[in-house]
Amino acid sequence: NHLSQEAYRRLRGQPCPVCREENLTAINDKFHKRRVMSLKVRCEHKSEGCEWEGELESLKQHGGRCLYEVVDCPYSCGERVQRRHLDQHVKECVSMLAQEVPKLKGVVQQQGDQIKQQKDQLKKQGDQIKQLVEQDRVQINQQGDQIK
Repeated sequence: NHLSQEAYRRLRGQPCPVCREENLTAINDKFHKRRVMSLKVRCEHKSEGCEWEGELESLKQHGGRCLYEVVDCPYSCGERVQRRHLDQHVKECVSMLAQEVPKLKGVVQQQGDQIKQQKDQLKKQGDQIKQLVEQDRVQINQQGDQIK
């Protein structure tokens, strides 16, 4: 009889459930593994609406992306929602707002400080340009007076 590695581990110390053989041994049976892993299966969330069907070997990968899987809110508010509703939940999540608003306030404050610094620099540069223009005007007037 052929058992999966997992079945073999669960039955350790027990007889084979098919033939009642006492001494089970495990072998790596690639042929049967390939056959089992290529079996067509459906998502465990089919009853919630998921229409995914594929090979058993792809099921784990799908499970991590299934839109119908129930997941925890990433902001630890305690809510559990289907992945397909997670974006909407996050937009309305009070815990998210409580965590993100102070961060955004800090960002806005930092940007405001940067804008003030840039404004001050532009004012200084403007004053320097005015001085240079005034110096040039004085030199031009002096040269004009010398020409007369």
